[in-house]
Amino acid sequence: MLRLNTRYFYSKLNKYEKRLYRQIAKSLLKESYVINHDLTWDKANMIEVFSAVIDDFPELFYVQNSYIDWGVPFVLKVRGIQFYKHEEIVKIRKELDKIYHKFDSITDPFELQVAVTDFICKEYTYCDSYRGPKTRQEMHSIVGLIKRKRGVCSAFSQLAQYIFQRRGIPTAYVVAESKDKDIDPEKSAHAWLAIKHGDSYYHWDITSIHTEARDEETTQYSRFNVTDEEMQVEYDYPSKRYYDLVCNKKEYNYSYKRGLYLKTNEEIRQACQKFIKEMDYTKETNWLNFRVAPEIDTEDSKKYIPTPEEINEILKDTGYGFSKYNSFFYRDGQGYFRCKFTTKRKRPMKLTVIQPKYHWEESPCKNVREYLLEKLSHLEGDEIMVLPEYSNAGGTKDPEVERENLSFAKEMKESASREAKKKSAYVAVNVLEKRGGKIRNSTYLYGKDGEVVFVYDKVHLPPAEKDLGVERGTGECTCVHDDIRFAFMTCYDVYFNEQIEHIAKFKPDIIIVPGYQRGEQVDIIKAQATLLAYRCNAYVLRSSYTMGKDNLGGCTLIATPIGKIVANLGKEEGTASINENIKQKCYRPAGFGGEFVLNDKFIDDGLCPEAFKAFPSRGRGTATTKRKVSTN
Repeated sequence: MLRLNTRYFYSKLNKYEKRLYRQIAKSLLKESYVINHDLTWDKANMIEVFSAVIDDFPELFYVQNSYIDWGVPFVLKVRGIQFYKHEEIVKIRKELDKIYHKFDSITDPFELQVAVTDFICKEYTYCDSYRGPKTRQEMHSIVGLIKRKRGVCSAFSQLAQYIFQRRGIPTAYVVAESKDKDIDPEKSAHAWLAIKHGDSYYHWDITSIHTEARDEETTQYSRFNVTDEEMQVEYDYPSKRYYDLVCNKKEYNYSYKRGLYLKTNEEIRQACQKFIKEMDYTKETNWLNFRVAPEIDTEDSKKYIPTPEEINEILKDTGYGFSKYNSFFYRDGQGYFRCKFTTKRKRPMKLTVIQPKYHWEESPCKNVREYLLEKLSHLEGDEIMVLPEYSNAGGTKDPEVERENLSFAKEMKESASREAKKKSAYVAVNVLEKRGGKIRNSTYLYGKDGEVVFVYDKVHLPPAEKDLGVERGTGECTCVHDDIRFAFMTCYDVYFNEQIEHIAKFKPDIIIVPGYQRGEQVDIIKAQATLLAYRCNAYVLRSSYTMGKDNLGGCTLIATPIGKIVANLGKEEGTASINENIKQKCYRPAGFGGEFVLNDKFIDDGLCPEAFKAFPSRGRGTATTKRKVSTN
């Protein structure tokens, strides 16, 4: 049985045309393309009726308007698109049914509309490029979304139309022309829905909302149930087909319905304060979208958004904080604003790094161990302490002495575990050890309970370690524990960008770097730490050995996500500590004058490694083309 009370174009036909409409719809839904009828042209405009059926039934994706023949009296022959066999049509219908039932639990029509909008914006990509007639047809129908996760305005609108008409909520499929005379003629047409709430229709342009939404959190709903006046700013739609489609009410406009149509600047302040108090702090980003009355739609309205200091005052008892770099305000000339609130859990922690001497005298490894164990005894609650590389066998350049001290790895690990548990803190200790019959350079992270959280085996091995027989690690170098994202590198690793890029994708809070680097220049060591922290948007905790007063080694340090070294022991032995909110991140403009974004995201968005695959590296002795370089 056909449900026709939701079909807009059906309601516009005369009684004879409605009878033909029902005959055509029933036949096509059964994939029967020959329709017997007893109507003449003076009673029923067959083309208009056929078009009404197609525009009212998005599930007839396998039929097209142009395939109609009325040459035989009282018989219509309609040819279905030959792209799909019956089995594929059934399969697509089943997928449509699954999508429809995703929203079974939502009974309120307005909330259903919001859910469907968010679903389409999140799940599907707008794509107006296609090859071949089949792809073109699919991009313009619900098939593109089902099979390819892509589509254009008509596909988005038809999927929503299918859901709401099946629910018994009237909708009208609207096709209009852009008023921009310079636009590409093939792209000037645009489709959207008009949906009925109460006794009135409202324009619902999902495509416009989709193009503004990178994900469900940034959806602005700027053309969500708007009036004729707003749509006619950009589009003309035929008055004949839509002669009584009047959209002139605002009750179900998104901003009005949500109480986010603000008439005074003081209402802006109050709405922001209310949103901040009620938002989900555990989500990194929360967006407040609102609309203002024309009389206050000016740049001055931004002044009434709470300042970072005011926001942090509201958040002071939540355990979360707001950065002054994290807000972005947008205005499009029609009164739409959006405010971005980025929150981070406050994790004020003591971060400590240790730098012993590189001993030349007798029993150097023993001296290093005793020094580190003494410093370890000063561990405090909730502190993160990092020991240098080779904590059990450091201070010597003799491979045989290093091998003799492999057995002391157990002592260092047990001490680190014991102190971590005793003080309810975190300890990262690096040892040269024999494990599983192989020599490994391993960094152990111990949690507050004294248990091993993670073990990182050094990946990049310098010649001396290869000669020693050290086994390289698998590359696993990240972990999450107690809501802290840890990453690990060891000494020589910091020279290699492939590991740095891998860690950057992980979005770490802390990068632990036990080091030795006895032969590296001080300036290079500091530059490596600075760039590592800035690229990965994380704190870098580097512990190493002081080599004396020359220009090599040392530089046990702590660097912040903004690429600033805030603690550096230089050439001195001892410990360095700071108290920091380890969830703090670096934000920067996305280009000059752009929105403030996470620094690592700004870099990630610009990566294009595929651009260089076409240009293989030329080895020594390979002929190259010389370029003339101007010296003017």
